[in-house]
Amino acid sequence: MLLRQYKTTSVRRLSQKKYRETHRNEQRIATKNWQSKNPEKFKTSGKNYKQKVKIAVMKHYSGGTMRCVCCDEKNLSFLTLDHPNNDGENDRERFGSGYGFYLWLIKSLKRIMT
Repeated sequence: MLLRQYKTTSVRRLSQKKYRETHRNEQRIATKNWQSKNPEKFKTSGKNYKQKVKIAVMKHYSGGTMRCVCCDEKNLSFLTLDHPNNDGENDRERFGSGYGFYLWLIKSLKRIMT
């Protein structure tokens, strides 16, 4: 089998995206098969991704310091985002908390930055 040589990464990504769109069912079946054959890797990869998301959000909103403003805690397991005026109840109802909220923040930031 010959592999295509792509000039840029973006061209390769577009080609992969087009393939996934046209072979959606095959991709789903292959993913489910891989997940069932590799449950530990699947679990670990999910945890790692969630941790990367949390780190990215914490770095952005802490100015890169990743520490608690009140007590100087640096352990990522204990760090969370909080509204400065304790008025976050509406956001928690709309977007959830934890990982879901962090994903929403990242998507919102991308929209603002573009």
